[in-house]
Amino acid sequence: YIRVVNSSILIMTKYIKSGEAMPSNLHLWDPNPTQTAIIETKTMDFYPTSAIGSSDVISFTIPPLQSYMLDKVEVLTEIRVQTAGNENPAEFAAVSTIPHLAAGLWRNVEVTIGGSTITQSFDNSYAMFKFWETVIHTPTGSQRLLREKEGLILDNVASKEDSENLIFYPAADGAGVRPDAVNTNSTSRADRISQGRTVSLISDLNIPLFNQQKLLPSNLEIQIGLTKNYPGFILMSADASTEKVVFDKVILRCTFQRPSDIVLNLIEERLARENAIYHADRGVLSSHTITEGATEQTIENLFNGTLPYCCLIGVQDRRAF
Repeated sequence: YIRVVNSSILIMTKYIKSGEAMPSNLHLWDPNPTQTAIIETKTMDFYPTSAIGSSDVISFTIPPLQSYMLDKVEVLTEIRVQTAGNENPAEFAAVSTIPHLAAGLWRNVEVTIGGSTITQSFDNSYAMFKFWETVIHTPTGSQRLLREKEGLILDNVASKEDSENLIFYPAADGAGVRPDAVNTNSTSRADRISQGRTVSLISDLNIPLFNQQKLLPSNLEIQIGLTKNYPGFILMSADASTEKVVFDKVILRCTFQRPSDIVLNLIEERLARENAIYHADRGVLSSHTITEGATEQTIENLFNGTLPYCCLIGVQDRRAF
């Protein structure tokens, strides 16, 4: 134990066995005892149970696995951009993507576990919440990694008008030199999909049930449905453009942990007596009209029922609708 006496520290140690007083490098014969509750980590890939090309909803089934507890779910995607005639876009075509490509691929995500379904309250809530959570909680030093993994390339502009500029490749001058675009990062995103190039993305499935420290119990069957987003949401291009997004590959990569038999038995015995509580968020969108020309607006009953722990407020030009 440690005792403080008149600003000095008196340390006294009691050893049960004399061997414990010896440093580990002097234990020539006795191996240091080690024990861990996790004895194996396994990564498995699951392929869709529905056709990728002919269906807007891509369905997956994660089968119940004995002794393995689910830790993490990632989505691996390969996409291309093509014209309406299934051709590759021409070089310097005026088409780019939204700043966070991996977040915008899915219009809706539905998860069903044990007969209970976790759904979103509105279209593209998955895209919006994943974008904001990624931007807010990602350190600056990690942006290069997210650029490669999730296609996160934020705009570098001085105004909203510049962010909406659709001239990704300005015309070359008389000397054949092409000047930089107003939003150079939009050009970087356009280069990534140029001429039908394949873009490979990997990102965590942004569902709170999968993104917490607690593992999910074993022997759970999980159904996951990913609804493809509209090309008009994923791509940035003129209104008359007809480019589309082609999904070549979508895979769920799941990471499982296998506890020791003793720990697994203890968990199963307790689950038989009481439920384990898991945190699950649900994003809710509400829209409210602001009177044109008003400089002050009072909105009553903004939240109905449970108060949220996080609230994002945005202002949208009514002409966008």
